[in-house]
Amino acid sequence: MKDKYRKVALTIALGFIFLCCKAQKQVPIEPAMMEVSYHVVFGNNTDNYALRIGKNVSEFFSYDKLRSDSLGSNPETVMVILNEELERMKKLHNKESVDSHHSLGCGDYLYTNFPNDSVSTYTSVMGIGYRIVEPMPTIDWTICEDSTRLIMGFNCHLATTTFRGREWKAWYTEDIPIMRGPWKLGGLPGLILCAEVESFISYTATVVKTANVSPVTFYNWWNKKFENIDRKKHLKASNNPKTYPKGTQMTPPLELDWIEVGNANPQAK
Repeated sequence: MKDKYRKVALTIALGFIFLCCKAQKQVPIEPAMMEVSYHVVFGNNTDNYALRIGKNVSEFFSYDKLRSDSLGSNPETVMVILNEELERMKKLHNKESVDSHHSLGCGDYLYTNFPNDSVSTYTSVMGIGYRIVEPMPTIDWTICEDSTRLIMGFNCHLATTTFRGREWKAWYTEDIPIMRGPWKLGGLPGLILCAEVESFISYTATVVKTANVSPVTFYNWWNKKFENIDRKKHLKASNNPKTYPKGTQMTPPLELDWIEVGNANPQAK
C-alpha cells in the first residue's frame, strides 16, 4: 500500500512541478470597495465564496479554489496541496468521512463588468480553459415587501424569480445599496445576502468587509490560454457524460435553459 501511495504521489508531484514552471500569479484590476463572504451548501458539500466588488468590476470565486490554485502553482508550497490530497485519498480508501469543498461552479472565476454590462466566466473542462462572455443577465424579480428577515444584523426583504430554469429566493438589504449578489444574481435595490434554490443550493453571507479589502484581481495561476465559447454550447459539453472518463459522477447543472425541449437529460431534474 505504501508503494501505491508513493507512485501516486510521484505522479501528482511531477504534474504539479510541470504546471508550476508555466504559472503566473495575479493581475490587479482595480481597488475593491467591499468583499462579501458567502457560505455555500450544495447537498452534502459546503464551500465558501467571495464576492469582491469594485467601482467598475466585481468578481466571484471559491476561497478554497483560490487557495489550492495559489499553493499548487508555487513550487515552494505545492507539497501542502499534495499532502492534503494524499490524506484525502487515504481517508476515502479507509471509507472515512471526508470534508468536501466542492459546489456547483467551484472551479470558476466570474467577473462582472458594469461599464460593459457583461459577465465573463473563466472555467475549464478536462484541463482545457474556456472563457464565456455574456450580457449581464436581466432578472425579473418579484419583491415580497411583507416578507422580512434579519441576516447579520441587516434587515432584508424577500424577492423571488425564475432564472435560467431554477426557482430562486433571495434576501436583499437596502442598507447596502449595491445591486449585486452571489454568482450571476443581482438587479435588486440592495445587496443580496442570501439566495437559494430550495433543496438544491444556498448562498448565505457570513462576513461583509469594507476595510483592508484585497483588490479585484484577475487570477490565472496556471497561465492558461482561454478559448472563447458560447455559454449554452459550453453547458451542453460540460454536462455531457461522454466528455469525461467512463464512470465519472455527474452533478446537476445550475442553469437549465440550454436544455432543448424534449431532451430527457437526467442531470436536468
